[in-house]
Parts: sequence; C-alpha cells; structure tokens
Amino acid sequence: MASLTSLPYEALKEVFNHINQHQALALAPLHSKFYFIAKSKLYRNIYVYYPQPLRKELINPNGLKVKFHYPKNINNRKSNMCTIISFDTFERYFEKMDATQVIDRLEVDGHDMRVIKSALKHFMAIKSLEIIRSRHRALVREDVSDNILEWLETYHRDTVFVSPLNENCLDHTKLDNPKVLKLSLGGGFKSLEVLNQFDSLIELTLYIYINHKYRSLLFTFKLHVLRIHSYYTWHTTLKYPLSKVFDTACLRELSIHGDFCPIMLFTNRRLEEEYPKLVVLCLRFAGDTYAPSGIESLKYFSHDKLRALVISTRTSLEHEARAICELYPQYPNSSINWWCETSAFLDNAFISHNMSLFSPNLPYGVVGYHFPHVSLENAPEFKYIGNRGVPNEVRTGLKRWYTRAELYALYDLWCLTWEEEFDIPPLDS
Repeated sequence: MASLTSLPYEALKEVFNHINQHQALALAPLHSKFYFIAKSKLYRNIYVYYPQPLRKELINPNGLKVKFHYPKNINNRKSNMCTIISFDTFERYFEKMDATQVIDRLEVDGHDMRVIKSALKHFMAIKSLEIIRSRHRALVREDVSDNILEWLETYHRDTVFVSPLNENCLDHTKLDNPKVLKLSLGGGFKSLEVLNQFDSLIELTLYIYINHKYRSLLFTFKLHVLRIHSYYTWHTTLKYPLSKVFDTACLRELSIHGDFCPIMLFTNRRLEEEYPKLVVLCLRFAGDTYAPSGIESLKYFSHDKLRALVISTRTSLEHEARAICELYPQYPNSSINWWCETSAFLDNAFISHNMSLFSPNLPYGVVGYHFPHVSLENAPEFKYIGNRGVPNEVRTGLKRWYTRAELYALYDLWCLTWEEEFDIPPLDS
C-alpha cells in the first residue's frame, strides 16, 4: 500500500505547497523527508505582521490585554505560500532560527526598524525584502527606505528591496528590472509607458488618481499579480477590458478597487478563457455610479477554476446578500468571502491584500460574512435557494467566521476612521 513517505521528493514538495505552516510543522517530526521539505518551506517566504490588540471591553471583564493573531486554521493561497508570523513571535524565536536558510521573500507589515535590522544581520541570504506599508500609528515614524537601503548595502547587497508606495526609491531610474513594483500615477512615474522596459515584472500595484487613458497602452510583461486601486472613489477605476491593456494569460491574482462594474472589465463571460490561471479575484465595490450594480453583474460571468472570490461593499443589504449567495453556481470551486468596504483615504492595496489574507477557505454554499457591525438582520441565518445554471437547487448561507472583537481589531488596523464613517453603534449596544 502506497504511503505519503513513498512519494518522490518533488511530489512531496507539491503536497506541502497546499498546506499551511502549522500543518507542515505537525508533519515535520514524523519522517526525515517531511522534516527537510517542511524546513525549506517554512523559511522560503516569511510574512511578518503587526498583531492588533483586541478591545478589552469586548473579550473579558478584567481588562486583560489580548492581541489578535493570524488564525492557524486558514488554508488560502497566501497562508500556504508563506510562514505568517507576528512581530512579537518573530522576535521571541529569532535567535533560534537557522541563519543559513535561504529566504526568497521577506514581507514586513509596518516598520519595526529594530526587528528588520536584526533580521538583515541574522540571515545570510534574503533574496527580496518588501515593506508592505511603512506608516503605522503604533510604530515610530522613520525614513524607512533610506535606513533599509543603508543596511542592505552593509549586510545584503544582492537583496532586492521593494519599497512601500511613495518612497523616494520608486524613481524608475534607480530600478534594475524589478519583479515587484508599486506605484502611483501621480507619483514618480510620469507615464505608464516606462513599465514596458521592465520585462521581468510579475507583480504590479497601481494607484489611480483619475481615469487614466489606458486604452492606448499595451503591456507585454507576464504578470502573476495585478492590483489596481482608486485613490478617490468618485473617479471610475476602469471603463474598458483589462485584457486589452495587460497580458492576462499568466495572472494568478487580480484585485480591483473603485467605482466600477465587472461588465466594463471583462469581455468574455467565461472568465477562464481570458484568465486561465486566475485563482484569487478580489473586487472591492466603492463609489456611487457603477459600484452599486457590480455584484448583480457578477452572475453573468463564471470561472470554474477560481479558488477564492473576495468581495467588499459599503452596505450589506438583503438584495446584496441574495446576489452574492447566488454566485456559487458560476464559481463552483471558489470560496466566497464578503467584507465591509470603506471609502476613507487609506492604503487600499494593503486593505485588499489583507482581505484576501484573512479570507478563510469555506465549503461550497457558505459565504464568509465579515462585517463588524450587523447591518443585515439575522445575517448568519440568511438562506437563498436557487437553481440558476445548475440542475439541482443550491442552498447557500452566510457564516460569521470571526468574532465581533476580532473584526473590530482588523478594521482598527486597516483604517482609523471606519467607525465614524459608518456610524458604528457604541460597543455596549
């Protein structure tokens, strides 16, 4: 009888690519094959995040300080690719980590400069260092890029540094054919044509101030990740198909934020024909002109291979719940998660990144409902029965994955004014 240990090394590596760090740690002691594959996996991509304190009045009467850490039972694209670890845990076990292990990508949310410098000194090989965002209210403000570039010159000259948006090193004259790039159309790049010189680019984040004239542009690089975000939701993000501007054949992850409707973005109702390798689709409907009809239009499209559909809206009304629950027949292999949208002036790429990061894998027919305030009455019990496009009835419902305290912590971390914006009721209500 064949066993897991009898699989060839490459096959075992593929198995480990589909489990998270905690599952890999559980398997590692069972066999030497598992140990070496798990160790390599755990060091390959590391994501360090800032653990947000839970509001004490929501979790215990004694006022004990408790922080919200990333759940151990999430299996999504990001959690299976990376070791996701908090700053405090990373610092606690830092000295015990194997300095000889090669880190392909070290991502850091926030800028705890002491921890970042210690990591650069400790590890012998870090291929890429990315600061997800540099400014955080709980961290000391410093000139992040200048300090890190100085340390890289000292400890890791070969490390590629991916700067946060609007840092000085986004000047394209200082970039040597990057693989990952974040830029604002109102920032250092005067024209998007400059992007075509970066033929190695696989991950691109764009911030759009106005409805930029993409129609005349055609980018030839093979992107794996594309994120397009509007600074102001009263400006339309896009009015024409993405596949007319970007080569979407290799795209794995697509994130769009702004006032848009999917009918504007996609030309083929069978999305797998335009996006054959897409596994994560994040659509954040913000604005008043096109966004309100966005969810309804999603039912006209389908993608049989999509693994994660992440949606956010400013409201969670019953007709929106019905429209989202109706999507499962069109996206049968996808886990669907529904988040609360904010139009505040924020780092929207960071919010999209985290909505995908914190979206759990859910069974067919279950929609993850992640609104910190209950704006849809009896949301967890809401059901919809439909038979659109399938021979049998599909019963779907909304499910709360996070507690109220955890959702408050997440939205506290993502945006500073969301309670005032949405007129959230007092905590004791």
